[in-house]
Amino acid sequence: MYDPDDTPMNMGVDDEDEPEITFGTTLMNFMIQLYNQRVSYPSDEIWLATADIKACFRFPKIHPDVTGAFSFVFPFMGHLYISTAMVFGFILSANCWEPFRRAIETMTKVYFSRFSIDSTLYKEYLDMISFDKVPENAKFTKAVPCSINKGCLDENGNQRPIGGLIYVDDDLLCAPWFLMKLLLVSTLHAIFTLCGRPNLAVRQCPLALDKWKELVVGHRS
Repeated sequence: MYDPDDTPMNMGVDDEDEPEITFGTTLMNFMIQLYNQRVSYPSDEIWLATADIKACFRFPKIHPDVTGAFSFVFPFMGHLYISTAMVFGFILSANCWEPFRRAIETMTKVYFSRFSIDSTLYKEYLDMISFDKVPENAKFTKAVPCSINKGCLDENGNQRPIGGLIYVDDDLLCAPWFLMKLLLVSTLHAIFTLCGRPNLAVRQCPLALDKWKELVVGHRS
């Protein structure tokens, strides 16, 4: 029971040594990525997609010595419940999730460069979602390259590894339509490698399947 003289837990912690929260620039970085793809692919459909990481704050764990501070009681049940992972509303939850978020972004790029465009990995997950049709005779607004935004190809004309950009737990994805399945496979592999393989018999799937099944990949995703 909260008492007016109590000190809230969020006022008694120090975030000086915690990772900096950097997802505030996600939207801008996503727009830059999208612009550079249009520079390099002026006549191709660019598709958008998202992947939601379910209950992301449960992945950073709480040290056993302080789990009692995150416990709660249902008086009518007579049980004490102890949280073993970060909880929503705790001032350091987002900071503790930050290394996971950055790692998934980086790992997606690594797997994008390793997997082939015709990979059948995670086919069962790709079969759950819908893909838009590439329109015929579509006209696209051109993007002009500059000294900063030169496109997304390397000096040999090859596609640089594409990664997602995560805002809290929402992984924002964009890629030319013919590379989108490769990006989705790379994204799923990064999430499952870091957060755990799906095993619904013992734990939730790291991917929010309810939202995933409603996803329509396309230029208006």
